[in-house]
Amino acid sequence: MHLTARQREFLGTLVDIYREQTEAVHYADLATRLGVSKWTAYDMMTVLERRGAVTREYALAKHASDGGRSRVLFRPTDRGRTILADLASGRFDDKEWEETKRRILAALEGSPEGEYRAVAEELLRTLAPRASTLVYWAVTMTALLLTVKEARRRVQEIPLLRDILARVRSVQARLLALGEVVGSLPRNDSISVELRDRLEEFLRRHDALIDQMEAVRQRALLGFLGMVLERLGGTG
Repeated sequence: MHLTARQREFLGTLVDIYREQTEAVHYADLATRLGVSKWTAYDMMTVLERRGAVTREYALAKHASDGGRSRVLFRPTDRGRTILADLASGRFDDKEWEETKRRILAALEGSPEGEYRAVAEELLRTLAPRASTLVYWAVTMTALLLTVKEARRRVQEIPLLRDILARVRSVQARLLALGEVVGSLPRNDSISVELRDRLEEFLRRHDALIDQMEAVRQRALLGFLGMVLERLGGTG
């Protein structure tokens, strides 16, 4: 089932809230999180309901001031969660993203740590000038990790990286925190000035890139970053 970017954003946010509160979500809460009117949120939930991605239920109002009226709540269906799981695994209808993942993981496979700088430079050299934000982030964050001094040991020994991936609840907060942590690690002195400049530009733009990215693509990045960290921890 194909969903538009807007539909994926609403569905992804619904799933986030549902996981946080472990109960069905009122559309007004969804509206607040997305910064839209409650009627816009309700209309989108209705569209997603027709597509089988969410289901509605009714519950009595929690506050007496609501006059005992029932509230319309929504929760993601198994089908809706499957769609997001596919997206989180990177299975977008996006050939550029699929090719980028394949290229990065192939470059990391079996590369000894002594070649990390060369791999980073090659990844950035072949990055298309008009690459999507998703691709730009994945390539440049991978290059940044590859230039960390003693990258393999640090990736394995810094528990904060693993803790962020496993324990921080919000996907967006995880990505923002990872950018800050990785950006603070010491980098190899041997990297070229051009490579250093490109990585510094990425770090300056990092938070804005994540803020502007829709939730489903944030999930895809997080899942892919986990794969990159596993490869770095097991190579060399």
